Amino acid sequence: MSGLLVLNPNSSASVTEAVAVAARSLVPPEIPLRVDQLDDAPEAIENAAQHAAVAPMVADHVARAVGFDAVLVACHGDPGLDRARAATDAPVVGMGAASLHAAAAIAGRFGVLTPAEGLVERKHAQAARLGLAEQCVAVEVVGGGVLAGVGADPDLTPFIAASRRAADAGAEAVVLGCAGYAGLAGALQDAVSVRVLEPVRAAVGLLLPLCLGGGR
Repeated sequence: MSGLLVLNPNSSASVTEAVAVAARSLVPPEIPLRVDQLDDAPEAIENAAQHAAVAPMVADHVARAVGFDAVLVACHGDPGLDRARAATDAPVVGMGAASLHAAAAIAGRFGVLTPAEGLVERKHAQAARLGLAEQCVAVEVVGGGVLAGVGADPDLTPFIAASRRAADAGAEAVVLGCAGYAGLAGALQDAVSVRVLEPVRAAVGLLLPLCLGGGR
């Protein structure tokens, strides 16, 4: 086995499909791509307890999925990332860290859109751990939970409002801080003036050279 493993650490099939579509949009056909979910995990990961609960499950799944060139943990909170890295020789990237670094590199100051009020402090703490506290000028709550962005025709109104609040706070880009938002980037970009960054694609772009034989 070779190629890229993308792991959605919740049990929502709709989120997994959104993640898979985003990943497939970048991964060329010559690179094997597998997109998994954790069927025993919560349907949504929206608080500290749920992050903690899935962390060992992420590591266990990665440990059993041998032979991949690289692994992507497709949850913006990057649950279980350190444990997963210890469980495999393959590089493991969290889409949260990848997207925040990308936003800082591309735009300087950025905001993060998050599904729940309980995640606001976690997003600021995540940025601080990555050395990006000053660049992260806003964390805006969209509301509706992780699943608000999935489905055939999600309501963009709260996403547009949150993006505009981030822009008013000085953000030059907004990061879609949830895997369930993966399918919204194009439509949201058409509706707002700030750059919209989608984390699955940001992380896949980082890992593709490893899957193409660029070395570990």
